[in-house]
Amino acid sequence: MSSLPVAPMEFWYGEKTLLTWPTASVFSSRQGKYPVGSEEWVKATLEACADVARKDHVLLTSVGMHTWELAAWAAGETLGQVVLLVPLEEGLSVARAHPILQQYISDFGLTQSTVLVVPWFVKRGQSVKESWKQRDRWLLERAKRLLPISIRPGGSLETLIGEPEFEGKVERTWAVNHSPATKKWPTPPDPEAVEAKLGGDWPWLVHWTRSTPDPWPGEATHEFYSALVQSGRDYPRDAFATLTRIVTERRLRGTRWRMPMAQPLVSFTSLPPWEMVHRMTWRKRYARPAFEPYGVAVHRDALSQFGGRSVRYGAAEERVSLSALDRLFFQVQSDVGADWQGEQEWRIRGDLELPPQGSDQVKLLVPSESEAERLRTVSPFEVVSLL
Repeated sequence: MSSLPVAPMEFWYGEKTLLTWPTASVFSSRQGKYPVGSEEWVKATLEACADVARKDHVLLTSVGMHTWELAAWAAGETLGQVVLLVPLEEGLSVARAHPILQQYISDFGLTQSTVLVVPWFVKRGQSVKESWKQRDRWLLERAKRLLPISIRPGGSLETLIGEPEFEGKVERTWAVNHSPATKKWPTPPDPEAVEAKLGGDWPWLVHWTRSTPDPWPGEATHEFYSALVQSGRDYPRDAFATLTRIVTERRLRGTRWRMPMAQPLVSFTSLPPWEMVHRMTWRKRYARPAFEPYGVAVHRDALSQFGGRSVRYGAAEERVSLSALDRLFFQVQSDVGADWQGEQEWRIRGDLELPPQGSDQVKLLVPSESEAERLRTVSPFEVVSLL
């Protein structure tokens, strides 16, 4: 196995003496993408990290997976000391790298005087996941105590800690069975029933929300893990919670994910709900449905006034002749793969601020009347049940 391409020490940011202290690593195999606070591996991770902090040992951890990141957050909550291993694009200068590394400290709610951020280089275009095994080895080799939590039988971490060099370092005080939880997804409503209730003229554009395995746009990582730990049995960033946040913030936040030139945009569809539910199918690639039946509907005329535009679909060569602005509203449509054109997408740049006192130009969509009642307690907008 090739070694991890750790950046030279001049790139390291924070308290560089921490690697000379007694060190420990709290780690688990990959868990479900939507963990909740009641899961045994979550509770055991918190207990193990608290023990590391009590003994004034330095926690070695990383970013990129819930298991490593939860440990980083837990160390901060217990005022522990942390060495945080993070990926950094190869070719950056020290001057450009340090603000990025400092942002990790802030994002996890850590204290700069008790943290050392150590970057490893990732080549442009290379997936960070390709170096995860090397990352795991780097951390475990430097830890004096290895505290496995939930390890998959036969997995790479079980193989790694079974190597002779790690004998005598493993403590299984907090070990639990590896049994990743499976999230329950809402069943899309019957399209005929939705059409029977809402059918007819549909002058609305809908932004459909969904569960996110990561922090919401604009949310700090430490806020995300704090909510996760307190969540009990309900995932705190599901589609209903996301819709509730939009309502309470009065803002639809733009996202750069899969957007042209990585510009923040908000997507809508002009498809009516009874047609859209056909597209709420499972996406194996992302391990989640394409959409969930929770949405913000904005009247077409209102969105147009705020700069919303319908997306034009065409071949890749057409994009070259477009202006930078027009490229934001252009989608390459190939002969194979997903039928993007069928989504009848609209986009608006940046965030969309919603009227603070309510408006008849905005309505909210949820799948059931019980959820509609819950949302009406915080919403100044009309809330409509699809069924």
